[in-house]
Amino acid sequence: GSGANIWKQAQITGNINAPSCMLYLYVSNCLGPVYIDDVNVVLGSTAESGANLVGNPGFESGTNGWNMTGVQAASQTTSGRSHAGANALLLQASSATNSGGSANSVQQAVTGISSGQFHTLSFWYLASNAVDFVVRFSSHPAMSLLVNVPSGGTTTNEPDTGGLILQAPQGAEWKYI
Repeated sequence: GSGANIWKQAQITGNINAPSCMLYLYVSNCLGPVYIDDVNVVLGSTAESGANLVGNPGFESGTNGWNMTGVQAASQTTSGRSHAGANALLLQASSATNSGGSANSVQQAVTGISSGQFHTLSFWYLASNAVDFVVRFSSHPAMSLLVNVPSGGTTTNEPDTGGLILQAPQGAEWKYI
């Protein structure tokens, strides 16, 4: 019904000028939590179309392929809620910090990137509470997704923008679904 928490997809398309790049996921200035599932990095501008460069994108193999550091090491896989498959990531922090990156994140080295070509980063998320979180590539500001979920979590009655803030300098394009 109206007001129930639902899965939403965020995506951004941008040019990555490197054959590999670190992907960071972290809650920012809060403890979380937020559920994350089906993390995708694909060549081109259509989300989830083509070969996914992310290993264990739906956390079906637990945290295999993902490294959890700092306060974000409180994150865990869960079978309680998922967008697809059996598992999802419960992204959460043991203490609030706005510092993400290599020191505080759930992270993975994404390889096989076609350097100099557009790729699309996408994922699904669900929250039952207010939470700010970030999904971004290292050293590529055009590929950062900052999501601000309002109190009440992810619902159908959020405004169309859904509180989604995208850092997209020129050369990047983005859309919210």
